[in-house]
Amino acid sequence: QKSDKEDQYMEDALEILPYRPYHWCQWSVLHARECIYLWCDYAAVSLSSGSNGWFSFIMDGKLSTIYSAGCLDSNGADSSESRCEFLEKLQRAKCCEAVVRLRPFHL
Repeated sequence: QKSDKEDQYMEDALEILPYRPYHWCQWSVLHARECIYLWCDYAAVSLSSGSNGWFSFIMDGKLSTIYSAGCLDSNGADSSESRCEFLEKLQRAKCCEAVVRLRPFHL
């Protein structure tokens, strides 16, 4: 018999509530003030609330931006300062306590 804790663990989310982290498989999702963050052990993605489709991500220690046309930013946006700013914003957003586990999607 399942406990209430197990039922809560498997609860599907119908919306992403601000500052409430969600987890799906190895990925975490968080709707912060300025963006939605997605992260795992290997990468972090920032989907800006005010963008027209561009997003930023860190992978292999390098910060990159993909623009709405699908072009990778090649103008040297990756700097120690910009990586630190990205990671600091992510860390501040992750300072939440409520956690909801999502069931894996079945296609």
